[in-house]
Amino acid sequence: MGIVDDSTGALGFECSGIIRRVGHKVKGMQIGDRVLAVHSGSFPSRIVVSESYCAKMPDELTFEDGATMPCVYATVIYSLINVGRLNKGQVGHVPQPQ
Repeated sequence: MGIVDDSTGALGFECSGIIRRVGHKVKGMQIGDRVLAVHSGSFPSRIVVSESYCAKMPDELTFEDGATMPCVYATVIYSLINVGRLNKGQVGHVPQPQ
């Protein structure tokens, strides 16, 4: 549909898995953490992803579900903040008719 720019031609854009190694500068993640991530070419069974493109995944979430969420949530956040211009303190506020 042309929504995601995938100029690399690699398969996959979001994934989930278990961290097997971490770089020396990684502070928020550790070996064994279950994560979901955004990474172009995420179809292989092993990839290297920057910590900034990963999020810890709750234990009750399946890997299949986790691998479908990053782009959906990013779209929601982008839409609320940039398109809907949602500001701090507006969540849960319903304007009353005058």
